[in-house]
Amino acid sequence: MMEIIRINDLENAETLLYDHNREIGRTLPDEDLIPGIRKFIKDGEVLGIVEGNRIVAMLNLYCNNYETLSAYICNVYVLEEYRGKHIAKDLMERAIEICKSRDFKNVKLHVTPDNTPAVKIYRSLGFDFTGNQNASKDYEMTLNFDSQNYKKRLLILGAGNAQLDLIKEAKRLDYYVIVCDYRPNMVGSIIANKYYQVNYMEKDVVIDIAKIEKIDGVISNSEPVMPIVAEISQCLNLPGNTVESVGKLISKSEFRKLQKSCHLYTPKSYIVKDFEKLVELAQKMEYPIIVKPTESSGTRGTTKVDVFDEQILKQIYLECKDYSRDDTVSIEEYVSMKNFRVNESDVFVIGNKFLWDGMTWTDRAEYAPMVPRTYSFPVVMPESKMMKLKNTVESLIREAGITLGEYNVEAYYTKNNDVFVIEINPRQGGNHIPQLIEQYSGVDFTKLLVSTAVNDMSYFRELDTFERTRKYVTHHVVFSKDSGVLDSIYIDESIKPYIKWMEQDIENGSMVHQCRNAFDAIACVNFEFDSCETQEFFVREIEKFIHPILREQDC
Repeated sequence: MMEIIRINDLENAETLLYDHNREIGRTLPDEDLIPGIRKFIKDGEVLGIVEGNRIVAMLNLYCNNYETLSAYICNVYVLEEYRGKHIAKDLMERAIEICKSRDFKNVKLHVTPDNTPAVKIYRSLGFDFTGNQNASKDYEMTLNFDSQNYKKRLLILGAGNAQLDLIKEAKRLDYYVIVCDYRPNMVGSIIANKYYQVNYMEKDVVIDIAKIEKIDGVISNSEPVMPIVAEISQCLNLPGNTVESVGKLISKSEFRKLQKSCHLYTPKSYIVKDFEKLVELAQKMEYPIIVKPTESSGTRGTTKVDVFDEQILKQIYLECKDYSRDDTVSIEEYVSMKNFRVNESDVFVIGNKFLWDGMTWTDRAEYAPMVPRTYSFPVVMPESKMMKLKNTVESLIREAGITLGEYNVEAYYTKNNDVFVIEINPRQGGNHIPQLIEQYSGVDFTKLLVSTAVNDMSYFRELDTFERTRKYVTHHVVFSKDSGVLDSIYIDESIKPYIKWMEQDIENGSMVHQCRNAFDAIACVNFEFDSCETQEFFVREIEKFIHPILREQDC
């Protein structure tokens, strides 16, 4: 076994570390690199293996914070020709011994989940993902030296992006997280405590897993799997809803029946299984009409049809049928809006209590009226209208039998001042809505969803006396009116001071498509304005201040 030494103690430590950094390809200029090396030597401990005048393996250990008794490991590196000899693990074990000898409580590090060899070593030593990330988006892992007593055991169905915030929050709450997903390389499956590579849509399989793991609760953020979440909750007598109640929200036909039973405004609608029936009904209806998948997430396939055209209807029908989970298509009358502003809220339900911190406007574009585009907090409307909207939604949720969870609601006032609820989805809203709610009000709906799923009511009780913040928050999703090659995104100088952050999903030079649904998004931009007036000024004509610039496609 090669000897592990404390490189700090060597007279030529600075030279060795400088040469090592250059050998492994670090390109920092000397004026930045050398002070960094001196800081490592002064403040931390550099453990490594030296052969001749060459460092072949090393790590940095910071184990000197006697207030927190929390140590930190970074810069673990083994030269390529020395890998496969358990050197990294030997270095880690030496660092852990030092931490224990000083009676530290834990040691932390950061790693990218796709660095499989490193993650495997760290897990073998007892490290576990916490769900936290640093500025570089690497994930934190922690080794606790006292025995880990998890508060609750939570099953999450799915390990992709839609579930990732749930998994990270559960880890932050010290829950033992079990995930099911047939895709093995999802980040969520790596950072969870336990992963089952199974199809989470196979009800009997996941119910057996839930029983084996003796879970305290189960959640998901994927609409198709919510009936299975409900089935597990019912089967094991866990917090949650009945399969029947969830089904009334997921099926567009059942939801329209629910509206009628509550004596609420309901458009004429029909469910068809074949194109011939759709044509027959479409010829008898007044236009415009809406054609959409009967069971589908988001706005995929949902299309406004202005005039009867059998060829166009055929194309729309086939697309909707492809998206629909039950292979049927819904056709209904189009309910005219007063304008292109829709109330899209996330409402939280616990028993008979409703939390409305997630009420927001979404402004839509005339060229894509079905697609949410610009989200704004707070909602400003007369109190009487606000109460009518809330009462309408609450009556639907109660009548459905829903008693727990976060629900994404789309609704607006018709030209006749009726409240029309487009749909209530049994999941969190997309486009970062839970994060926007926290940014606006300080209330963390993700934490609330995760904790109440295992009957942990501490955060819910805390919210009884929690003083909400009220910020002027807007989140704009950039779409294109036309198809073409994205040259750049124009942002007017006047709106730039209000930008908090921006994410661009499609790179410049890539093909973009005319907006038809939420999956055609190019970028999203988050704003905080200084007043309601400033917010309304920019939001009213947002695409004048920020929009994609297209160029002709190269031949």
